[in-house]
Amino acid sequence: MATTWTATLWYDDIEPVDHSALGLARLIWQYRGDQPRVQAWLEAFLDQVDSVEGMAFDVYTGLWPLTAVGAQLTTLGKIVGQPRGTLVDDEYRIFILGRIFVNRGDGQLPQFYELLEILGVTEDIRAYEFRPAALEISSSQIDYPDTVGDLLGDLSAGGVTLDFVHSVSLDADIFETADTLGADQLDVARGLENLAGTTGGRLPGHRRY
Repeated sequence: MATTWTATLWYDDIEPVDHSALGLARLIWQYRGDQPRVQAWLEAFLDQVDSVEGMAFDVYTGLWPLTAVGAQLTTLGKIVGQPRGTLVDDEYRIFILGRIFVNRGDGQLPQFYELLEILGVTEDIRAYEFRPAALEISSSQIDYPDTVGDLLGDLSAGGVTLDFVHSVSLDADIFETADTLGADQLDVARGLENLAGTTGGRLPGHRRY
């Protein structure tokens, strides 16, 4: 799964600090030069500062959604309320970012486009509002449509019916019959079966929330 959504982390532009070198450079003039004991004491102290700072930085980055991995990423997902299932780290990370967005959203129409962009869904996106309180979102080339649909459903406001229409194929390629497709393109799960009864063609999926 790919996404065009990116973020610049505050630590991207931070260079590692050598506190020992910095401390020695700031010694007043009478302690510079031939003062090995003073310099050794200062280096021993500042080396500990380097170590503590490094551990604190690792803790922070280990629980940041763009850098956490493995068990740390799973823990972060539990905190924000996004189950992992069988997703690998790179896939799961995108859905965690989507869940964070949903948790902070209020269901306004532009937010559905923003959420789909975060999730890497960019093909054939359409959204329609219907009175009194209904919304239809459709798109094609959807990976993990159930998970994407759950996030869209959770973003929708209370009392609003959401219809999510999706396809694993391009929008222009759906509604094809089985006899127009190659063997590796056939959809065995649903409709538009040819007369020979070989298997199904392509239809969009649909879920209502």
